[in-house]
Amino acid sequence: MKSSVYAERFKLIRGYLRFLLSTVLALPPNQIHFTYGKYGKPIVENNDYFFNVSHAKDYFLIGLHETAVLGVDIECPRPFPPKVHPFFFHQDEINLLASVDPDQKMRLWLSLWTRKEALGKAVGEGLSSNIGKQSVLSDTIHYNGREYVLLTQHDPSYVKTICLEGKSVQ
Repeated sequence: MKSSVYAERFKLIRGYLRFLLSTVLALPPNQIHFTYGKYGKPIVENNDYFFNVSHAKDYFLIGLHETAVLGVDIECPRPFPPKVHPFFFHQDEINLLASVDPDQKMRLWLSLWTRKEALGKAVGEGLSSNIGKQSVLSDTIHYNGREYVLLTQHDPSYVKTICLEGKSVQ
């Protein structure tokens, strides 16, 4: 049952993405084709328009930009304590997580995690070991000779982050 619900959500979100892309690219949805980067990041074939998608539970987030590489992530609070693994977190982030009150830990963990995911998606590496070694405590990140800007927003039901290469996020 769960897998069919997830499959249906995936189709709906992908359909909505095609609709948005067809609007901004002035192409019929069936003429939009995707290729995939080295780490599996989808790219619009024969076009320089950038997009990224994330979903969690009943929420989804689609980022579109005409000129800037971007990554997005959305996560919902979990009923279990978050794990802090050194593969995914910089030592400064681990120290900060260890220093906060337990009632603030989930919110901070989600903030850091969405920032890692969004940055990893923007650079096209996902959650590689290189992204784990990169601190995301600042809103401006320098990674592999490029600058990325992060914006994280908190809601009681989710945390979302948008990451743009070399642009101010508004």
